[in-house]
Amino acid sequence: MSSRVVSDLLGVPVRYYVLADFSGFKKVVDILGGVTIDVDQDMYHDDDDGYSINLKKGVQRLDGDKALQYVRYRGYAMADIERTHYQQKFLMALAHEMFQTGTILKLPALVPEINRYVKTNMNAGDLIQFATIADNLKDGNMIAQTLPGQPVTIGDGSYWAADLGES
Repeated sequence: MSSRVVSDLLGVPVRYYVLADFSGFKKVVDILGGVTIDVDQDMYHDDDDGYSINLKKGVQRLDGDKALQYVRYRGYAMADIERTHYQQKFLMALAHEMFQTGTILKLPALVPEINRYVKTNMNAGDLIQFATIADNLKDGNMIAQTLPGQPVTIGDGSYWAADLGES
């Protein structure tokens, strides 16, 4: 399991995980009525598989499809490494949307979708406890860091190889 690998890598216990698939991600965002975020730059990508990204710079309300484009975009100087910053930015905006007063009215539609598309090892008590503190996780209250390392290519994949000797 990934939590065990991350625990071994970091040397700290990782007790919980949350896994969501892309279909559920889009549906949750749509049920919320979208997520407002400031897109820092124009984002465009089109590939042979038919997957395209086309977002313009500026503050906008992203529906599920556009939100997925935002978090999947990797046309940054540091590609996936920089993409994690924008994914974290989006998750903070999503959390802000989820804790709005109006979301209570959306719970009957939201809860079944979350149960259907999100897998976690958190029990109901853990989720309630997390929900009570999650509203405090606004910009500036959360720190994200990238492990020291360097980009590597293995086969057709691009990865970040952590340098375990760095502190």
